[in-house]
Amino acid sequence: MSSIYPVDVIKSKIQTDSLDPAKRQYKGMIDCVRKTWSREGWRGFTGGLGPTLIRYVLFTPLECWKNGLMVDHHSLMELHS
Repeated sequence: MSSIYPVDVIKSKIQTDSLDPAKRQYKGMIDCVRKTWSREGWRGFTGGLGPTLIRYVLFTPLECWKNGLMVDHHSLMELHS
């Protein structure tokens, strides 16, 4: 997950850039990477990673548990139909 995060940051920056071509900050992905690196350094690619990892660690087990309950419930319903 953390190795993909910088790519996701760049994708998000490009997606949230202006729709008006005259107001866009970035010409494309490479331009966005260059400008992010020159303005913010490595931190520009990893800002927000900590909360994302904490959320992942906390909620992924809950999601797996919930999905397991749903599968069990669905299987039980099929047995009784």
